[in-house]
Amino acid sequence: MSSNFIISDEKKFNILKEKLILGGFSDLFIIADFDRTITKCFVNGKMVSSLASILRIDKLLSTIFLKESDDLFNQFHPFEISHNLSIGEKMSIMEI
Repeated sequence: MSSNFIISDEKKFNILKEKLILGGFSDLFIIADFDRTITKCFVNGKMVSSLASILRIDKLLSTIFLKESDDLFNQFHPFEISHNLSIGEKMSIMEI
């Protein structure tokens, strides 16, 4: 394994990797940047939706995913946007 990666639970990682390999790649989608860490929040001065919002609003994934993502959004978003919490406090609250 490359030293450029940190894998906190190698056993779990290997199980997931095997599931991906056995499942094949024809139906595999890799979705990144749910929370705008690498994309812009505003385009031409207008706020644009995050990937997570687009997936939820347009119902592009399963109803189970939609419910779980809505639940997580409702649970954590108030902390993400809070001006009364430090970054450390937010990180502590949002650890799963």
